[in-house]
Amino acid sequence: MTIQYRSNGCFAAKRHTALRALTILVLSTAHSFIASAQEKSVADARSRLQEATTRGFSGYVLAVRDGKTVLQQSLGSPYPGDTVSFDSTTVMAIASITKQFTRAAVLKLEQQHKLSTADSVGKYVPALPADKRVITLAQLIDMRSGLHEYHERDGDTVPADLQRMSRAEALQRIAAQPLLFPPGERRQYSNSGYTLLAAVVEAASGHPFEQYVRDELIQPAGLTSTGFWGEERWKHVRISHARSARFGAPELWPEGSWVVMGSGGMMSTARDLAAWIRALRSGRILSPEELSKHYPQGDWAMYAGGQSIGFETDIIELRGGRDFVILHSNAGLGWLPLAGDVAAAISDQPLPEGLRSALAGMPRR
Repeated sequence: MTIQYRSNGCFAAKRHTALRALTILVLSTAHSFIASAQEKSVADARSRLQEATTRGFSGYVLAVRDGKTVLQQSLGSPYPGDTVSFDSTTVMAIASITKQFTRAAVLKLEQQHKLSTADSVGKYVPALPADKRVITLAQLIDMRSGLHEYHERDGDTVPADLQRMSRAEALQRIAAQPLLFPPGERRQYSNSGYTLLAAVVEAASGHPFEQYVRDELIQPAGLTSTGFWGEERWKHVRISHARSARFGAPELWPEGSWVVMGSGGMMSTARDLAAWIRALRSGRILSPEELSKHYPQGDWAMYAGGQSIGFETDIIELRGGRDFVILHSNAGLGWLPLAGDVAAAISDQPLPEGLRSALAGMPRR
């Protein structure tokens, strides 16, 4: 005799309920484990930041993991001697982070078919001498131009960043400097190269550099507290002041100086910089082709903006911008490795080798 067993509806329903309960339990346990790991990562990051205050750190740090803000920490005050705390809307000098906007402006113009990064700079700034006219826009972007680091006046009574300089004088001074090496031979940091790129943006777009950046980058990205030195609005908002610098009041800095045009001279907030990263990475500003030129490293990026008068703003992006850290300090320079420590703490993966090598070679406060 063959005996056949057949599940009745009641047994099947009970089995389905049991399986669903087991699935919920497994998912709940996994979620709790992930949440616990994330909490530990954030606690580790907070601990590293708190320890940095013993070495003089003062500033604000925002960290994002998997697209979600997991850390916002204020340490010290944007006003030396005050008890007011930093927050995500505190306006700060971003120094060389400005180069992100300059590079994006050039790539936006390429996307609009108004220039090519393969073009020679002489096409847009014809007054340059022959040895400099052949430098390509790509070489300026990648800092392989052979230009000097800066074109400031020697012996001025104010720091180089704050010298007042016209467009004509800046271009004349850049033109007069001998090249340090043939264009393309090697990489060497150059603020002057990005000032030339600002002039290129003006020539190709037919608009002042600041206006093009506002119209094509700042406004489309939804940035409400990002702009340039000298704007009237900075006199009426909270701005981070350098803790120990004679010239540490950004609302008094010169408007439109071509000693820093394209290479520095912008202000922003942690909230706006986070919105900028998201807008860029999502493709709202640049096409995929141009975006790949903006992020040549691919999934990771590192930007440091420091000023000798007492400020530093740093950005580290990981996993294609899904994780990132924005750090601002009004306590001098040398905090980029700290931004790397925070990035390592919040990420669930080891830092990319190229980023680790870059951070290892930097002085640590």
